[in-house]
Amino acid sequence: MKYKVAILLILFPFFLLGQIGGKYTFHFLNLPHSARITALGSSQIATKDNDIILGLQSPSLLNPSMHKSLAVNHNFHLADIAFGNAAIGYHVEKWGLSTIVAINYLSYGDFIRTDEFANVQGEFTGGDIGFTLGAAKKWNERITTGINLKWLQSSLDVYNSSGLGVDFGVTYENPEKSTITTFVVRNIGAQFSSFSRNREAFPLDVQIGTSKRLKYLPLRLSFILHDLNNWNLRSEGLDDNDPIFIDQEDRESSFIARTIDNFFHHVIINGEFLIGENEVFRLRFGYNHQIKKELTVSTFRSLNGFSFGFGFKVKRIAFDYGFGSYHLAGGMNHISLSTNLTEWNKN
Repeated sequence: MKYKVAILLILFPFFLLGQIGGKYTFHFLNLPHSARITALGSSQIATKDNDIILGLQSPSLLNPSMHKSLAVNHNFHLADIAFGNAAIGYHVEKWGLSTIVAINYLSYGDFIRTDEFANVQGEFTGGDIGFTLGAAKKWNERITTGINLKWLQSSLDVYNSSGLGVDFGVTYENPEKSTITTFVVRNIGAQFSSFSRNREAFPLDVQIGTSKRLKYLPLRLSFILHDLNNWNLRSEGLDDNDPIFIDQEDRESSFIARTIDNFFHHVIINGEFLIGENEVFRLRFGYNHQIKKELTVSTFRSLNGFSFGFGFKVKRIAFDYGFGSYHLAGGMNHISLSTNLTEWNKN
């Protein structure tokens, strides 16, 4: 009990700082961290294995099987934007702590600098970088808690912004039913410096997810609810009286229909086939209803919101690929490489 009280006292000030706002800073924190996450609909907080990147989704997913796991990820995003990360795990047996150290980066590419008369005066760049230190402890057979601390830095030409973020997660495992449930509060934090005099809110995201490993099929299904701290996602940032954003069919829909649609804006459904001995080959799929609804062009059919991918392991190296369909203009291609350094010491 004393440990729970201590954790709540430490985190309470950050809950006050992590307010919801119409505009957020450090929004790259909510980008999918790996090819696996991209393939699963941009979130997976309800599984525990040796994938160290899961510790960036929720620190409570860190576990001893991630000891000396190393992973690098790169995402070929839209409009020549690129982002990725590198992470390594370490289990401290003496204290029963599973830890992660990671670096995240995002590059917006090169911009043309002009004056007020459109005369070209050169180029400038912009990007974000984040450093994560996290740890988790398993208190008994079923319950694990974890916390991530994140130092964040953003730059655009000569302007800079910095801040500190925190993630806190709790995971409950039920081995008898092959289920895992996780509750996580991501991106609690505050800016220390900003691009302007106005401080911006962090992209706070409260999630809960559960997964079930099927008994007679090598398939894990997951159901995740995201942005529970901001329930009315369906109309966030929109003016109900603005005909540009609200079409006639939407205006005429019933209250029940709008409520159901808003609920599914919070839903991510995904699945992962675990094939072969030691599950060395994996097929993945996901569906994100918010992406589907917000980025679909009504006059064209598309696969927006759907994602897929695969992963396989050859000797000591695991390779993963994920594709997320975001818009008719293009999608997101994500690749990952990972290994466990302890395997390289074996004959």
